[in-house]
Amino acid sequence: MSEPHIIAEIITFSLGAAINPTNLTIVLLYLGAQNRPLQKGSSYYAGNFSAAFLWAFLSLIFGAALLTFVPHFSTFVSACIDAGIGFILLLLGIYLFRKKKPQKHDKAKEAKKEPSIYKVFSFGFFMNMANYSSIPLLFVASKDVGLTGFPFDYQIALLLVICLIMNMMVEIPLIFYVLERQRAAKILRKANTFFISNGNIIMGIYIFLIGLFLLWRGINVLNIL
Repeated sequence: MSEPHIIAEIITFSLGAAINPTNLTIVLLYLGAQNRPLQKGSSYYAGNFSAAFLWAFLSLIFGAALLTFVPHFSTFVSACIDAGIGFILLLLGIYLFRKKKPQKHDKAKEAKKEPSIYKVFSFGFFMNMANYSSIPLLFVASKDVGLTGFPFDYQIALLLVICLIMNMMVEIPLIFYVLERQRAAKILRKANTFFISNGNIIMGIYIFLIGLFLLWRGINVLNIL
C-alpha cells in the first residue's frame, strides 16, 4: 500500500471515529466547572488519547503480526476482516441513523460531579475504550498501518496522527478554551447543541458509507463477486 493511499485512509477513517457528540458534551461540562476546569478537561483528553493509542497500538501489532507470520495470506485475512467490519458498520450506521436523536447521556451526568483529576483521566480512558462506534474504524486504519511494512517509528507517527484526528472533539474545545475562553464558550455551546440534535444522523451516514467501502474492498480482494 502506497504512502499517499495509507494517509488518505487514515484521515477518512479517523474523521469518522472523531464524530462523538458524547465526548464534546463531557469536555464542555468539565471546562465549565468552577474548580480546575482546564485541568479536568486536559485530564479527560489525556484519558481519551491514552485509550485511543492503546487500541491503535494493539491493532498495529495485529497487522504487523499478519505480515510477519502469514505473509502469503495476510492480504486474504485482512480482506476478510475488512468485509466483516464493513458489514457490522453498515448495520451500526443504519441503527444510528434510525435512532435520529441521541438519548440523554448518563455518562455526561457523571462529569457534573466533583471528581479528582485521576478519576477524570480514568473516566476519559473508559469512554474511549468502550467507544463502539469509533474503535472499529480505529482498528482498520491502525491494522493497515501495521501491514504497510513502513519503519516502526514512522508507523508510530501515523498512529499519533490517527489518535489526534480521532480526538478532535475534545482537542478543539481545549484549544479554544486556552486561546479565547469567553468567545469559545458561545461557539462551542452552539456546536454542542447541533451535535446533540444531529450527531447520530451524521455519524450514522458516515459510518454506513465507510462500512460500504470496507465491505466492497474486502469482497473485491476476496474476488467473491
